[in-house]
This record gives sequence, C-alpha cells and structure tokens, in this order.
Amino acid sequence: METFFDIVRAAYLGEEYRLGTTAFKLSPRITRPYDFSRRTAKKADEHERLISSLDSRFRDAARSDLYRKDTGWLDRGKRDRKIRVIQIDDELHIIPTLVQENTVAVDTSTINNSAMVLGICNMPDFQSAYTYLEKHLMLPKTHNHKEFHWSKLNSETRQKVLDNFSTLLQISCNALLVIRTDTLLSPSGKHENIFSNLIEGCFSGYETTEGRFRHSLRKHLYAMTNKTPIHCDADFGPLKPLQVATIYLKRLGHGLQPDPTPTFVNLRSHESQPIQVADILVGAIRTKLQEEKNPSPLTPLKFDKRKIKSQKGKTASAWYWTNPKLASESR
Repeated sequence: METFFDIVRAAYLGEEYRLGTTAFKLSPRITRPYDFSRRTAKKADEHERLISSLDSRFRDAARSDLYRKDTGWLDRGKRDRKIRVIQIDDELHIIPTLVQENTVAVDTSTINNSAMVLGICNMPDFQSAYTYLEKHLMLPKTHNHKEFHWSKLNSETRQKVLDNFSTLLQISCNALLVIRTDTLLSPSGKHENIFSNLIEGCFSGYETTEGRFRHSLRKHLYAMTNKTPIHCDADFGPLKPLQVATIYLKRLGHGLQPDPTPTFVNLRSHESQPIQVADILVGAIRTKLQEEKNPSPLTPLKFDKRKIKSQKGKTASAWYWTNPKLASESR
C-alpha cells in the first residue's frame, strides 16, 4: 500500500522513482487505480515501464485490496488524508495529498469594467492545485514576482485551462461560491454593507422551496471556513482583505455555532499560492460565464434580490459547486 501511495505522489509531481537499482524519470500525470491492477500491453513511457517492473505480487495485491470497502487502499488513503479521488471523463483518478491544510482563497475578476465575478474557494490542499497549474498545465508565471495571473495568459493557455476546468476545480476545491454582480462598482452606500448583503443574498429567501437546502449548504461552507486560514487578494477597492474575510465569515456563520473565528493570512498574491490558484479559477469562471448562462459543473444558486434593492438598477447572480459527498449531504 505504501508503494502505491509513493508511486501516485511521484507520478503527480513528475519526480524520479527508484525501484531497486532502477530509476524511472516520471513525467507529471494523474494516475488511475486501474493502472496498478491491469496488465501493461507495452512499455510506451517511464510510467508504463515502472508499472510493468513491479512484482507480480504487487499487482495481485492491488486487484484484491484497492477497492475493498473501509480497509482497501483507496478508502484508507482517503481516511488518512494521503490521497483524494476525483473523476475525469467518468473514470477514477488519484491525487496525492501534498499539504494537509485546509485553506480559503477569495479573488475577483472584472468583466469589461461592467461587473465583477467573485469567487470564494474552499481548498483541501492548495499545493496539489498549484502543482497541477505548474507541472501539468505548465502555465507561465509573470516576470516580476513569478506568480500565476489569468490576465497575463495568452488565448492558447487560457483555452488549456478551460479545457481542463472540471479537473482543476476538483483538484483545487471542496466547495466554491461564485457571485457575479455590479453592486461593488461605483456603489451607492457603504462597501461593507453591500458586500455583507451579497453574502446574505446567497442563502436568504426562497424559504418554502429551498430553505432547508440553503441552510444546509451554508452550514457546510461555514464548517469548512470557520477557524480556517483565509487568503484574500487586495482587489476590493476600499475594502481591505481582512475586512472581506471577516465579513464573509460572520455573515456565513450568522446564528450558527461555534461563534465565527476569522483566521486571516496577510499575504499578497505573489506570496500566496491559494490566491494564485483562485485567480486562475475565477478568471476561467468569468470567461465561462460570458459564454454560457450556467457553465458546468457549477449549479445556479438563487439570489435574494431583496438584499440589493437599495442598489437601483444593479444585479447579482450566484452559483455554487461542492464535491459529490458534500452535494449529497446538502440535498
């Protein structure tokens, strides 16, 4: 089982893996459980060579132990937070856990100076997401501070992100809340109140049709956000990142227990990998929202228009995404 975890990690990072006296220089890839139990037809690359070089007893163990409920390699790896399992093209793939630290990242992207897309990302392992951008998608970084910026990507590289958006989302997030609005651009009233109402508008109203679901979703998001390090880019105008993080958590946790305990990480974007991952995610979402009304795999979240009635002529729309486990629990 430990050999299995080690190979998954080395393959994802594109590192050298040694088996006895032989070194295999692996290219970055996301492995599948099936890779470890199937018979290799040919030794096309280093990964195939490595798998075919494993002792036959390993393959026998993989066939019997990979999928076993509770005690199998996959279930034990997920329980011990050594791996996560995602679906790509309806097939299971394995992501190694690189950091066992939940984080929250908040970022925005502006649409032609007419609206803002706000993304709040709950990340189970920001390092695996950053590695995916760096080694799998091979995104270029800016020259000054060496960071990922959606606005600096060319059309070809942006398309690569969009083509792999579902995979990136699953690697990056346990949950995601998205709001598109023009209320924060030239607003009438205090920015603090407007931002607070934007958060409340995602979970208030529609009590007779979606009240139970919206409350359940808010509880899930709050449980993942309270006492969790929050990274926030400084692009909210007069609102400081600390204010944004504090307002979001307090509105999300209003009336819930335990009491909100904001944990703010005071880092600029080039110092924060979570912010950089969120920048790419939110930039891609902004582009998808310009092309589609409800881009997959995001789900529309009805917004309570009463919360922005003081902002004459302004609009707000919301979407969410959670991993399958959270989604089923929320419903």
